[in-house]
Amino acid sequence: MRVASLVSCLVVVLLAVVGDTASPTYTLRTTDQILGGSHSQQGNIVAMSGNGLVSLSLSGFGFDPPVLAVAASPGAMTTQTMLNVVPLPCQHWSALQVALSLDGATGGLTCTDATGTNYVVFLSLLTPSIEQLLTFSNSLYSALSADGSVLAISDDSGHVVVYKMAAMGGYSLVQTITTGFVVAAIAMAPDASALAVSDQNLQTVIYGWDSGAGQFVAAPMMPLSVGCYALAASSQSAAGATTITCALDNAPGGSVYSLLNVMGTLSLTLQSTIGSSYLNAVPITPDGSVLAAIDGSSTTLYSVATGAVIATIAEGGNSLAISSDAATVLVGDPGFNSGAGRAVWYDSNVAPTITLQPVSLSVTVGSTATFTAAATGYSTVQWSFTGSSTRRRAALGGMISGATSPSFTTNPTSLAFSGNTYSATFTSAAGLSATTSAATLTVLTGSGGGSGGSGGSGGGSSGSASGDPHVMGFDGQKYELVGERHGVYNLVTDTNLQLNVRLGAVRATSHLNLPGLFMLEAGIKFDNHSVLVGAGSLDRQGMALLDGKPLQTRRPDERASPTETLVSLEWLDPPVGGDRFGLSYLEHIAGVVTIEIADQYRVEVFFAESGISSLSHQLVTPFPRRFLDVRVTMLKTDAAPHGILGQSAPRSLNKRRRHTLTRDTQDEFEIEGAIDDYRVRGDSLLGDSFAFNLFTNRSVAE
Repeated sequence: MRVASLVSCLVVVLLAVVGDTASPTYTLRTTDQILGGSHSQQGNIVAMSGNGLVSLSLSGFGFDPPVLAVAASPGAMTTQTMLNVVPLPCQHWSALQVALSLDGATGGLTCTDATGTNYVVFLSLLTPSIEQLLTFSNSLYSALSADGSVLAISDDSGHVVVYKMAAMGGYSLVQTITTGFVVAAIAMAPDASALAVSDQNLQTVIYGWDSGAGQFVAAPMMPLSVGCYALAASSQSAAGATTITCALDNAPGGSVYSLLNVMGTLSLTLQSTIGSSYLNAVPITPDGSVLAAIDGSSTTLYSVATGAVIATIAEGGNSLAISSDAATVLVGDPGFNSGAGRAVWYDSNVAPTITLQPVSLSVTVGSTATFTAAATGYSTVQWSFTGSSTRRRAALGGMISGATSPSFTTNPTSLAFSGNTYSATFTSAAGLSATTSAATLTVLTGSGGGSGGSGGSGGGSSGSASGDPHVMGFDGQKYELVGERHGVYNLVTDTNLQLNVRLGAVRATSHLNLPGLFMLEAGIKFDNHSVLVGAGSLDRQGMALLDGKPLQTRRPDERASPTETLVSLEWLDPPVGGDRFGLSYLEHIAGVVTIEIADQYRVEVFFAESGISSLSHQLVTPFPRRFLDVRVTMLKTDAAPHGILGQSAPRSLNKRRRHTLTRDTQDEFEIEGAIDDYRVRGDSLLGDSFAFNLFTNRSVAE
């Protein structure tokens, strides 16, 4: 450990970047810090997720457990957990290193067994109970990609092994690199476009990813004749450049390199140098725009493009981390309070800047609408809407579950969507927010959509149930299906269609379930046929049966004619984001069963999975979490179904309003009766014994 300052300061020294432009002020979170005990040197090594919500701190005394700090929202007080359980076969933690994926889900630490053998262990940090994922013996340091799907581990004999997550889960060896020296510093680009290693003394090697060869290759003229005490790397730019930062070991200051990768051809240039003191860490934002440098007495943020100083914080230390938006820095100061040490957060006073406002859109009934916004200086984004009432609250609108990316796509629209407004709120890691202007959605009656009279026609409109389960009605209403475990409930019932689902628990870990209940099985009856769909489980893929026989995978060009029924199964390899189907982008869809009933209904049952990275579309949890999502589209204008979902169809609502609702209450949606009125007697998946049954074709056995 290099010498760290014993001085604690709350004041941030402010420097101008250019002309009269004001620099951000970084302020200490005085009520939240990770404090060490006597001479523990807490904060000797720190790491932080890109959104600033997850932090790890390691003391300089290896027997002390690492501290995991997690905040529920940007800038909020953290909940701190000491990782007291040392993974087997280790006996105690080591003070060598801490690595953390950009999404905060995976951490890499070093521990030691009774014989002195070192192990690198990877942990799943955000599961209900922290889980051990992988362990590598005779290993020292590690680096991870943004979502933890690519790992690099250095051993004690001059090798670096690279592992990549396989499509069906687990990790497989991609490459073994012989460096020629024992690696003491390592960094991987968040997008795994580059890897840098150093012996911290005389040699450094920088590698770029060759997609053709499927492995890392060394840049020309390697190794560099410099030792890097610490390394960091950005993601690759659109021009193919990855920025690598190096805190020089035997000289003051740091070096900034640019690795250009053009179709696998690499070139490395020294872009700039920074600082005039000996630096201990030089983290960089994933977009390569801002780097931070820490020495024994202060922390400085630089613009990578210009080299100008953005701000200086009057606390130094041995380690440093920076959020993706540069709004929060985590300072590891092991010299604080006579060597007790601490890890502390400094937050910027600058809110995100909106650079693209969403625009108002007009679409026809049954189409989706996509709104897009953009901002700088943010770590999270959340879309909200106004205009539709919900079952659970009188206020109109609210946050849209799962709408946490710069673009948001609605479910297939009905006329009830018309007039809704949508806006995005961008929040920095420091907790400051900026909200876009509201964009208005107008839904028009298309040539096949019928008239837009009272309640609309219903032709072409869709309703869905997804997740645990959230229901989106045919008219845009949002409500919940709250039932009992193992219970079977009817979603849609009509004279020619019966759709029931069974609720159950989904495993989050080997010992715990995800909160809530999910749809695990679906039973559909129509045209003298039956379809049974099972979601699968943690170790078994889902299945579908048509009239008791396995449903065959369909041909890509196979479609139903207007007068026939088609039942098909399509598996998606690899799985795709749920937003492709108007579902949550946090889910992945592995397959879909589609039932097209002549010109009347289209029923889609999706094999949904969570625990898959939205970046790499690969598994980041010990096993996939499997359940079903359902979408029903009405293809005719006179459909008036019932059921938990079916009753939201426009004509069903009109019937109900005429007979049971007063003028004062007809704009608020409540399901008719109680939830138990939709539970099928005997919990039979193909049953039709419940209060609101409309199904009349009973030739299919229950």
